[in-house]
Amino acid sequence: MSQVLAAFRMGYLSQELRHAQNSVWSGNLNDLLDVEQVLATIDQALLALSPLMVEYQRSTILELIDRIAGSQTGALLHCRDITSDYIHAHKNLVFEHVRQRIARHEATHFLKDRQERNWSDLRTILESIVNEDPRIVPWFEIGDRLGEVIHHRSKDGIITASSDCLAYICAAMGKLSRDKRDRLLWIFPQPYNSRFYYTNQLQGMYRGLCTILTKPYWRRLEPLDNGLSRRNQGAPKEVPRWEKGVIRFRNMRAVPKAQSNSVIAQILDEFERLHWPDVISIPNRRGGDSKQAIYHFNNKHKVVRLSLNGNHVSWHEIGE
Repeated sequence: MSQVLAAFRMGYLSQELRHAQNSVWSGNLNDLLDVEQVLATIDQALLALSPLMVEYQRSTILELIDRIAGSQTGALLHCRDITSDYIHAHKNLVFEHVRQRIARHEATHFLKDRQERNWSDLRTILESIVNEDPRIVPWFEIGDRLGEVIHHRSKDGIITASSDCLAYICAAMGKLSRDKRDRLLWIFPQPYNSRFYYTNQLQGMYRGLCTILTKPYWRRLEPLDNGLSRRNQGAPKEVPRWEKGVIRFRNMRAVPKAQSNSVIAQILDEFERLHWPDVISIPNRRGGDSKQAIYHFNNKHKVVRLSLNGNHVSWHEIGE
């Protein structure tokens, strides 16, 4: 496993671990997720990062893995005791009632706090390991944000704000070189009316990136400045501004012609709303031909250049 892939998986798995820990409090033990399996996968990914680790970090991680597994066992036994008592008293078991009963128990707060502290300690040491190599830091953040969206920004497997979540993931890619971002853009899911299907697409995106980041394939992209974007070194990246019908960037400004379908205005509104990430999803409310509108915008206004890729739009500096 390459260190890039290990960092990406580590970010994702840290969020999956927190999700698995929380599953014990649902009130339905049939929905319990396997914390020990996630911990084993984290331990496996850490092998690729062993050159970046010191002995203290390795021994601390092993101790934390034991503590996390132990605290999960304690939480499970606690919930089973409460559930067992409740089943004897109520033949028609309602999981929401069980969940509420668990939440009110005096020991629950202590056990949840122990889970949170153990997870936070593990998370801190994982970040310290990844930070030893700036080339893999962006991948940890991408995996982390993808895992957060899938596991913590959805309810019953449904993501409620797909465009915002995608922009949140895309923003983490800003530390990669533009060449790498452009080559990976195709793997981002397209907007769908079905939010449940969109969740499945994000899970497919995680699996797809794991495949792409295997060594044989990634070696073809690795020479592209080792994963560091020249635009993101040093001072914070300067971004355009779009307000009151005027777009400004550095010492340039332009006033795009108002269109009846307002395609460009909607795209620029979306960029401004999200503070100008590198890539956005085309707003669903558009009513015209995005490809034609972007062509005319680029041809007439020399402030920034817009690029269309499927249902995504990226912005570039002129001449980049």
